[in-house]
Amino acid sequence: MTEYKPITRTESMALSRQEYIDRCKAWINEFNNGKPIKVKTPIECPVHIWVETNKKACGHELVANTMFCEICGEACCPDCLSHNVQQISRVTGYMGDVAGWNAGKKEEFKDRTRHQI
Repeated sequence: MTEYKPITRTESMALSRQEYIDRCKAWINEFNNGKPIKVKTPIECPVHIWVETNKKACGHELVANTMFCEICGEACCPDCLSHNVQQISRVTGYMGDVAGWNAGKKEEFKDRTRHQI
């Protein structure tokens, strides 16, 4: 028996953030073998769409760390889950945008140990 029950977009946008994420996880488990969905750009992630639709973005200009979305695997704000973030990393003394890195270097970035600033 399936745990995912289709509902309308309006109904899904009315769910709480955690309920919406749980629905997305149920969909992923049933239809995508538990693997994160692939999106062309981070703003196409269902979680980001929920955040923007419900106007729940936190508005931080700077946070010490980012996390990776459980639904699409892209970087997002740890507080509000908005995918409208820019990751910056220090490499050999210079600050640089992670978006310009190749796929292998981005995966390495995800695996790095994080430290509190």
